[in-house]
Amino acid sequence: MKKDGQSICPERLKDALGFTSMFDVAKEEYVLEGTVLAVRGQFDEDIILFQLAETISIFGDRHVTPEMGSMIWYDGDIVTDISDDVSFSLENCRYPTQEEFDWYNKQELI
Repeated sequence: MKKDGQSICPERLKDALGFTSMFDVAKEEYVLEGTVLAVRGQFDEDIILFQLAETISIFGDRHVTPEMGSMIWYDGDIVTDISDDVSFSLENCRYPTQEEFDWYNKQELI
């Protein structure tokens, strides 16, 4: 589902990760720069939300790079100790749920 250009993951699909789940939600190959994504951390309940640094193809790219200063743990801690070369495997990513997206937009990022 898309809302103002941002794809939103339905709650029932939030455990599905990777390019196939992202395509199932957005029905588009490209994810645009600035789009908010969610990545699963070490544990299932660990979620990091971030904005994409550049447009990607979910069928061609295997890693995504967050915009500097845009990463935040879903529990509220801004991730500040990242370097310019940080990236995440697309297989660990999905679009945020509406709740996550709304929460992310209320945060003050660096």
